[in-house]
This record gives sequence, structure tokens and C-alpha cells, in this order.
Amino acid sequence: MVAEVHTLDGVVEIILVHIEVQTRRESDVPYRMWEYYSLLRLRTIRRIFPLVVYMEPGVVGLVQESYVDTLFGREIQSFSYAAGGLRDMSAEEFLEKENVLAPALSALMRGDEGTRVLRKLRAYGRMYRSHLDEARKSQLLT
Repeated sequence: MVAEVHTLDGVVEIILVHIEVQTRRESDVPYRMWEYYSLLRLRTIRRIFPLVVYMEPGVVGLVQESYVDTLFGREIQSFSYAAGGLRDMSAEEFLEKENVLAPALSALMRGDEGTRVLRKLRAYGRMYRSHLDEARKSQLLT
């Protein structure tokens, strides 16, 4: 994904956003995140925001994870990336956010079973009223 963002000092910059979706936590994820980051950085020379999205419970909110490369008991290199878990986030709270992806992502989050139909109706309504074109709305609704 390529994004045009405003930095904290107001400068517009084009960055790459590398999103890795994992159904469960695996021991090789940190190494793979470092490997993908390194290859993308060498290939594109753009700044990259690496993010792992875990689909299983266990990661609450946005946290920082890292890969540390060592040799002879010494740290050679350390690489950090963002990680977040959808299953532990509240679907009801997320639906209140302005993000147009919120309704689609909320289906993957923790929620009260008794309000599942109401959440789905709210999500459909939010997408219907969004500024997205019909093709994008259709993709998010399926």
C-alpha cells in the first residue's frame, strides 16, 4: 500500500505501508518482518511503515514488536515494527471511528453477540453513506 501522509512537522511525504496479516502468532514473524522491510527498502528507497495484524486474540491495541539479530552473543541489529490484534478490539468502539474501513474491520473484532445484527446494520449504513465509489463500497460489503 502506498500512502501520502503529513509528517508531524507538516511535510507531505509518500511512504509505503507494509501490512502483514497473520491468523496466529508464529515464531518466524519477527524475522520475516525484518526481511520484507529490508527487501522493500532496498528496492524502493522509500520509507516504510511495517505493521502486523493478528487475527487471533492476544494483542491488545497497537504495540511494538522487534527482531534482534545477534552474533557471538552480541546484538548486531535491532528492527522494530507495529503490531495489533483485531480480535481483542471492541467492535462497538471501532464503529464510532470516522475511518471508512471501520465497519468492515469491526466484523473481525470482539463484540456482544446480542448486538451483532445491529452492528451489521450500522456498518452497512455507514458504508452506504460514505464518500466511496460504488465499486469500493461493493468490495467492503462482501
